[in-house]
Amino acid sequence: MTLWLRNGGILYLDEANMMKQDVATRLNSILDARGHLVITEKDNEIVPRHKFGYCVVSMNPATAEYSGTKKLNVAFRRRMAVWINFNYQSIGEKISPREAELILKRSKTDEDTAYKILRVGAEMRRQYIAGDLPYGPSPGDLIHWAVLCGDGVDPKRASEETIIALTSDNNEIQEDVRRIVDNVFK
Repeated sequence: MTLWLRNGGILYLDEANMMKQDVATRLNSILDARGHLVITEKDNEIVPRHKFGYCVVSMNPATAEYSGTKKLNVAFRRRMAVWINFNYQSIGEKISPREAELILKRSKTDEDTAYKILRVGAEMRRQYIAGDLPYGPSPGDLIHWAVLCGDGVDPKRASEETIIALTSDNNEIQEDVRRIVDNVFK
């Protein structure tokens, strides 16, 4: 932290909404207009933030499916100059050829299976956005499923080990995902 404050660059805080409150509190003076850290453990040295010191935070949604996450408090959120919410490329009926290419590139599965996996993912994302499912699969989740298929595992069986088990521990929710898989992989 002090190296970043002194030299600038990018400070990347991954899973920011899982940090303990005492850590977030220490970041307040660094990220607000004061732009410095007081090192109370070392003679109260004041280390100013470099003029080219940028902070980037990432986080998952604050939901029960992401254990340990919580909403960031307003004071911390106000210290961020820009918020970018990323959306999925494929949702519902909209299937992104670029996302399909990514699945094909990262797995040994065939094109038909890759597109079916993506259709399942797109429908799950639609239902997640609508509040009907607790989780929408990431491209990485779909790639893991496709890798198993590319290794010769039946797509429905591979879905059990990846996308279905990943979505929830709740049997009813797993059954909802199974129905989506069954509808696409008839």
